[in-house]
Amino acid sequence: MTKQDIRSDLHEIRYYYTHREMFEKAGVTVIQSNVLDKIERYAQAIAHAPIRLYMLYVKLYTENNTQLSLAENMGYSEGYIKILNKQLVEYLFAYFTNLEKEDKADDAEHS
Repeated sequence: MTKQDIRSDLHEIRYYYTHREMFEKAGVTVIQSNVLDKIERYAQAIAHAPIRLYMLYVKLYTENNTQLSLAENMGYSEGYIKILNKQLVEYLFAYFTNLEKEDKADDAEHS
């Protein structure tokens, strides 16, 4: 998984939460979107994140705030929110990289 993959996933997660009601209705009548798997995976990852990154994830990606509106609401500069968002991507990249390494180690043990 690359950092660009993570950014793309975060955009999909945000889009889902922006249109959550429609997706939930469609999940009942059609089929659930695979983005729900991503949401679960990222929820597990963010549960272990430093509190500032956890807050940022919730505010930006589940509550659909922009970086500018979040900065204004929290009394931060937009630049600081951008720095935090970069740290969030770095954290998630490290988390998923370690998870992949653990999975490969487990596979090697069972081979």
